[in-house]
Amino acid sequence: MDVNLRLSSGSERTVVAATFTEDEWELLRKFSSYAHELRDCKSFNKSLSVKLQISAGVDKPLTVNVELPDWDDIILLLHRMRPMILEKEPTFFGRIKNILPKNLSDARLRNLLSYQEGLFSGTHAVSMMKISISGPQGENEIILNSNRFLETWLNAYEFHRDDEKRAFLEGINKLFPVEATRALLVSLVMDKIKALCNLQGLIDLIRGDIKEFVVS
Repeated sequence: MDVNLRLSSGSERTVVAATFTEDEWELLRKFSSYAHELRDCKSFNKSLSVKLQISAGVDKPLTVNVELPDWDDIILLLHRMRPMILEKEPTFFGRIKNILPKNLSDARLRNLLSYQEGLFSGTHAVSMMKISISGPQGENEIILNSNRFLETWLNAYEFHRDDEKRAFLEGINKLFPVEATRALLVSLVMDKIKALCNLQGLIDLIRGDIKEFVVS
C-alpha cells in the first residue's frame, strides 16, 4: 500500500511518501479498531483525573491525600486496552509503533513517535518525577511509578492472578500507602491511553480515515 502523507507546520508544506505491506496495513487497521473501541466505552468519556499529595517532615508522619476515578472505570479501560498493551499480542503498541518509523522518514513524525513511546513505557513519567522505595525483602530500589511496577500489579490483580507477585505487592503496601500506589498506577495508565490514542490518530491519518490529526 503506497501512501502520500501531507504535513504542515506554519507555512511549510511537506509530502511524506510511505509504503506498507498488506500485513502491516491490516495490523494498522486492527490497532485503530481496538483504539476506537477504547474511545467508545463510557469510561473513556468520563473525567478521569488523578490527584496525589504526599507530605512528610522531621518527626512528622507521612500523610497522603488522593483523588481517584471510579475504580470500575479503570478496570474497564484496562481490559479495552489489553490487545494493545500486552507484548504477546500482534497489535501491541510497541510492535505497531515500530512499523511506522521504517516507512516514514520525516523527523517530526519520528520525534512524535518517540514521545509516544516515552508516554507508553513510563520513561516520561520517571523523567518528570521518580518515586521509589527499598523492597520489603531488601530488594534493590523499586520505582513505584514505572512500567515494570505497573506490569507487576496487572499480573497480580487484573490480567492474571499471580500469587507470588501479589505477595510482593502486599509487602509494598506495608511500606507505602495503597491509595498512593494506586494513584501512581492510574497515572501511568492515563499516559498509556494518551499514547494509544495519539498513535491511533496518526494511523487513521495515514490510512485516509481522517483529514486532520491533532496530538493530545
